[in-house]
Amino acid sequence: MKMKKLNQIFNYKLEIFNPKKNTEKIKKLLKRLKNEFLEKINNWEKYKPIRGKIEDFFKLCKDGLNMREYTQIYT
Repeated sequence: MKMKKLNQIFNYKLEIFNPKKNTEKIKKLLKRLKNEFLEKINNWEKYKPIRGKIEDFFKLCKDGLNMREYTQIYT
């Protein structure tokens, strides 16, 4: 998926239309979260080796240490 299209998918929560809430604060938070997410997606290659190590760890726990029932909730 292209970044431009991914950026357009994000919408504000319906909560921002509530007049009793501080909508500017919510908008800033959501914008910061969106930008942080898009930045991490752009740098995904940097996170791939870390993800591989985590997957290897859980595979070792499940198969090598016979902890299949305990690791089920994390994978």
